[in-house]
Amino acid sequence: MNCEEPIVAYLGPKSSWTSQAAEKCFPDVVEAVQSGKVDRGVIPFENSSNGTVITTLDTLSTSHLECSDLTIAGETTLKISHCLLVRSIEHGQITPPDSPAGAGTPADHTDQGSRSLDGSAFAELKRIKHVYSHPQALGQCREFLAANLPWAELHQTSSTAEAAIIASKDHTNSSAAVGSVLAARQIGLRVLLEGVQDVRENSTRFLVLKRDPADAPPWHSSRTHPEGEQRKLLVSFAIDQRAQGKLAHALSTFNKPSIQLTNIHSRPSRKSPFHYVYFVEIQWRAEKDGGQQLQDALRDLGKISQSRRCHGTWGPTLEW
Repeated sequence: MNCEEPIVAYLGPKSSWTSQAAEKCFPDVVEAVQSGKVDRGVIPFENSSNGTVITTLDTLSTSHLECSDLTIAGETTLKISHCLLVRSIEHGQITPPDSPAGAGTPADHTDQGSRSLDGSAFAELKRIKHVYSHPQALGQCREFLAANLPWAELHQTSSTAEAAIIASKDHTNSSAAVGSVLAARQIGLRVLLEGVQDVRENSTRFLVLKRDPADAPPWHSSRTHPEGEQRKLLVSFAIDQRAQGKLAHALSTFNKPSIQLTNIHSRPSRKSPFHYVYFVEIQWRAEKDGGQQLQDALRDLGKISQSRRCHGTWGPTLEW
């Protein structure tokens, strides 16, 4: 399955998934959940080989006021497999363009994440001058593309679905897309190579968003969870960066026995140059002391920071 940004999914009133790969972007997902048009929105958060999905952090960091009721209800992880897609023979006669000067032949790429190339694939690759895909997908196939298509120009698109559409409309047959088998079937492309991601066990974590205005804040003592359950919490905050040691002081609030800080990210706040919003993902144990320690940490963070937002807490079981 290939689910990269901005591929989104909704769980609607009838509990059915609807894929909106090309039509929707992250702010649309957030708005749809916040307005009640859909029950749940799913957006990618982190890839195992290419890191955090920056668009998700930017969406979360700029949607505080408009989407104050939005919380993270859970997460799920999917294995991501990328394919190199080209126009199928049904699109017309293939006429290879002139080979670029100085271009070598494709490498016999045998890394664990990619297939070896046979003779027919060599001929196909020589024809490709342009490769389209989302930045996350291109990043996850960086080594393969560098080894086997060093002459090709890489183009970033808003989604892998958009990349497939662009490749299908190139009548020179010199374009390819990094995308999924599903995209190939839906748009009418041919899968030239499967598994072109650099890492075989390539996975992406997705966050499930919901609108939950009636719920207490995730650190509130009235919330109950199974005793001893390991839960996660995503918090964002901003600080006065002119004050020495402010960031270290803010992070130190999570230095408690039942709390483990697992992830830190920063994104421009867009309020002033080189001013940031910091995202912290933590694990905490749902027990009496653990809940109190989390409540104390977030209270202390609120005293130190200029602004603070808890984006939600979730457990190991995905609950819709």
